[in-house]
Amino acid sequence: VAASKKESQPMCDDCGDDPRVAAVFCTNCELFYCIECDAAQHVKKRKDHNRVPADQRPAICPVHSEPAKAYCAIHQRLACASCLIPVPPGDCFPHHTTVKPIPEAAIDARATLTALSKSFKE
Repeated sequence: VAASKKESQPMCDDCGDDPRVAAVFCTNCELFYCIECDAAQHVKKRKDHNRVPADQRPAICPVHSEPAKAYCAIHQRLACASCLIPVPPGDCFPHHTTVKPIPEAAIDARATLTALSKSFKE
């Protein structure tokens, strides 16, 4: 059971051949760090970097690998700021009215799930 738990946790991107379980995610470096590597990389060199607990890594756009800012219901995927830049007609995100901020899309999804759940109970 312990091995499966470790496999599901993010591992340190800086450890090398024998990575330890990550403790933090640096949103500037876009890397996971264990406690030791985080201290080595951020205590003196990169004090101004924003780090969050490893299990709270922000959602990432699957197209541009940038932090996601919105969700496209038509394509059912996350979108980052690069996805939302106006582009020629025929490209996805700027021309869809179904692009919503992630928190708003989450509220809509919960409402849909609640309605579906109620219909199954009836």
